[in-house]
Amino acid sequence: MKSLMELGLPHIFLKPGELFISKEPAIVSTVLGSCLSITCFSHQARFSAICHALLPSGKIDNGFKYVDSTILYIADAAREHGILLHQCEVKLFGGADVLLPRSDQSNSLSIGQKNIAVALEVFNQLGVVPKSADTGGFQGRKLFFNSHNGDVFVKKVRKTI
Repeated sequence: MKSLMELGLPHIFLKPGELFISKEPAIVSTVLGSCLSITCFSHQARFSAICHALLPSGKIDNGFKYVDSTILYIADAAREHGILLHQCEVKLFGGADVLLPRSDQSNSLSIGQKNIAVALEVFNQLGVVPKSADTGGFQGRKLFFNSHNGDVFVKKVRKTI
């Protein structure tokens, strides 16, 4: 089996607060801790998207830092390409508890848990059921998203302290 990089597709590295939307094939990679990536793929509309959102809620300002507004932006972009988000193959990744909790906040949700909860709430409002999810836990993830077919490859990242 060929590696992803041997497919000859352009490779894009997605940094925190960035979004990739395209009708052209590419391999998009990113590294997540408490952040979330949502992937969206429609073979019918030749539409793909992936984001790297950092925080649960907020308005789109200088980038795509917030889970809720970024999902809504992706939904609008899908609509502009002639498809509704619930008709796409949507997947959810990240939201790990990689940051050490502060003792005074031990009873509250972590940023990762809040990111996951907000994503699921927005998906519910939009009538979207993610096809798959790899969220939570205590390990970061490195993702490789093939925008040509919607495949996502996940590698767990171990802490090195």
